[in-house]
Amino acid sequence: MAARQLLRRLARLLGGLWRGLRLAVNLLFLLLAAALLFGWWGDRLRPLPAQAPLHLAIEGQLVEERTLPDPLALLGAADPASAETVVREVVEAVDAAREDPRITGLVLDLDRFAGAPLARLAEVGQALARFRASGKPLWAYGGTYSQAGYYLASFAERIATDPMGGVLITGFGTYGLYLGEALERLRVRIHSFQAGRYKSAVEPFTRDGMSAEARENATAWVTALWREYTATVEANRRLPPGTLDRLAREAAQGLAAHGGDLAAWARAEGLVDAVEPRAAFEAAAARRFGERDGRPRWVELSHYLAHQRRGAAGEAATGEAPPGKTGRIGLIVAAGPILEGEQPPGTIGAETLAALLRRAREDETLAALVLRIDSPGGSALAAEVVRRELAAVREKMPVVVSMGALAASGGYWLATAADEIWASPTTLTGSIGVFGILPTLEESLAALGIHSDGVGTGPLAGFPDLTRPLSPAARALLDLQVQHLYRRFLALVAEARGLPLERVAEVAEGRVWTGREAADLGLVDGVGGLREAVAAAAARAGLARFQLVPLARPSHWAERLLALWRGGAATAGLFPAPLAHWSTALRRGGQPLLYCLPCAAL
Repeated sequence: MAARQLLRRLARLLGGLWRGLRLAVNLLFLLLAAALLFGWWGDRLRPLPAQAPLHLAIEGQLVEERTLPDPLALLGAADPASAETVVREVVEAVDAAREDPRITGLVLDLDRFAGAPLARLAEVGQALARFRASGKPLWAYGGTYSQAGYYLASFAERIATDPMGGVLITGFGTYGLYLGEALERLRVRIHSFQAGRYKSAVEPFTRDGMSAEARENATAWVTALWREYTATVEANRRLPPGTLDRLAREAAQGLAAHGGDLAAWARAEGLVDAVEPRAAFEAAAARRFGERDGRPRWVELSHYLAHQRRGAAGEAATGEAPPGKTGRIGLIVAAGPILEGEQPPGTIGAETLAALLRRAREDETLAALVLRIDSPGGSALAAEVVRRELAAVREKMPVVVSMGALAASGGYWLATAADEIWASPTTLTGSIGVFGILPTLEESLAALGIHSDGVGTGPLAGFPDLTRPLSPAARALLDLQVQHLYRRFLALVAEARGLPLERVAEVAEGRVWTGREAADLGLVDGVGGLREAVAAAAARAGLARFQLVPLARPSHWAERLLALWRGGAATAGLFPAPLAHWSTALRRGGQPLLYCLPCAAL
């Protein structure tokens, strides 16, 4: 009897849990449906004001391509720093606002900006410079400015910060964890193989600090990026050359002279124009740009983009080029590590990107293709699969590569298939080298009394087996593979760039170069951003006017709903519309992630 009652209670409990789960799922779908309807009707019913400034609130990281939204965002549990703003969307909005008579100015709000590599900052900065050159006012506000945020703010004619905020200039650096001693203590054997003495991707697993070669290379590119940063900011703010270097070196002394008041120090050094709470800034903005109910009357970025993309077809997506015909230029973004198979946004999947390239090749309406690469590298096999598809596109139409913040190693391998390569001055590229890495755990397991034993038909039987020592035959196999791929990489670059093999070998060795240096070395054709790369593609195709057409993989309905929740109907891609053209922490230059073991990686 007792057992029967227990079973009944358990059945009731399970039934209640099932009903609760069904209710939760139903509520979730209702919320998503409500968000869908709200986003759609909200965007449809709210016209733009006749006269108002654009409120450019950059949230989270500036990215080339959005990654999949965090499902926890639906529950309000997502980290605000995980938000993403697409560089091309910001540039598109700013450039459109520059010519839009309804937009009277621009207010740059950097309170929720989490940062970006310098090359992405420069793309947005150039758009801000074009906007300001139009004569329209540009203001900026931030509670506390990071170095990345201050770079963008420096393009404004008026910069304000909170009395409890300020600007802290620290300089650039690159630091990482080295696990050599820890892995030794854990008795993990790391077997590494590399071609290129500057190819330092394996060092965090084999050493306790940087090698002399890695330090030399990192010092060179960090210094070059800092030089670009300081020159731009000092020119924008009309500061004497060397000001930012001094502020970074003498931060403690400078702050002490102002009693620890970071905002007062920034004001005294000419970094900001006003120290005021947000309410005071908004009141000043209302007086300058116009008000509604005592608050600034401005247009949000997502709202403005929605109107632009539903406006006159091609109006914001056209550009000028040398005389010729009218046509369409495809744009594909390849962002993230290069992996095999199909992969989600924010990662370059060989099959995913290859399918997009085939779609572009088969599109009879396209006159040229621009591939925007932002990648540290990855699987050698995956990179070659994509490169072959890009070469096939090139047989049908001009192909131009635009490098983002990072187009190194496997990212550069992809670029060799293009007719023309453009890089930002602060792009990190090159890293022409190959590595392989394989850990084995035989000593770790032996310390626990676990041993591996058996028989095989040859020295490579069972390879790879992480529980057994790496045999001399297996070591030779991996080393030969890495050296072969390196020779293939050198030959590929030499053929693509029209350089002697010996010259390519001199600039390779896994060394990372800035975009400006890469141009001097012949590794890229031009120094410029996406705008310049698109113009180059138009010129190669002989287009006088063109429409830039972004091409992306079809998204799943769940991804679209999550994107809608995060960014609104217009940015979720739920409606057909004419498509318009467009961390203070520095990423480790050209050091790919560890993807596949034991295969070689670029």
